[in-house]
Amino acid sequence: NKSFFVLRMTFSGLLIIYLLSKILFYYLADIAYYQATILDDHQKYSNALDQIKISYQYRSDEPNYLIKYADLSAKMAVVTKNESYIAPAVTAANLAANISPFDVNLWKQKAQIFYYLTALDKRYYSETIKSMVIATKLAPTDAISFYLLGSFYDAGNDTTNAQINYQKALDLKSNYDYAAFALGKVFFSQKNYANAKTMFEKTLSIAPTNNFAQKFLAQIATISAHSP
Repeated sequence: NKSFFVLRMTFSGLLIIYLLSKILFYYLADIAYYQATILDDHQKYSNALDQIKISYQYRSDEPNYLIKYADLSAKMAVVTKNESYIAPAVTAANLAANISPFDVNLWKQKAQIFYYLTALDKRYYSETIKSMVIATKLAPTDAISFYLLGSFYDAGNDTTNAQINYQKALDLKSNYDYAAFALGKVFFSQKNYANAKTMFEKTLSIAPTNNFAQKFLAQIATISAHSP
């Protein structure tokens, strides 16, 4: 009985030590993540990456740490033009999505990460679109997701799909000034000045201080004045 008691106490003691160490690791990981976020905000990407590596070391299965690690690796790849950062960025982003496949914000972040990487390799553009499409499917009533998808299509000069998704964002949120302005720019690039004017006026009805919308309206007025 005494041996069993000692064994049980030893096991309990080890269990307590294990649980306390886990709590400590979680705490240290969160501190490092917080520091990485602050450094990231100040564009100190190298130092931020060092911090998030600490978080990853303690909790390699935490999607938020993985996606931040991917984000910072992608930024370092772009800033330094060092392609050795690409593989860690891609691996961490994919792993985060596999662990938490229904997290809409995570898919948005993944799309942004792959878009960063297009600066070094254009093949990541298709991965950008795929990730953002998944985000829209997970949140079909989220106007921001459709606006972001439109923005990525726009960046790839796919104005047809950009227009479709900007319009979807505006349909979901009628006072979405960013979507109205972006749609106005698409119409302007297509020389569809009537619809562009409507969108820029809508933008100003929501955000009266948008100087860019005002400038586009002034250009449209000048074009109209010189039209036969």
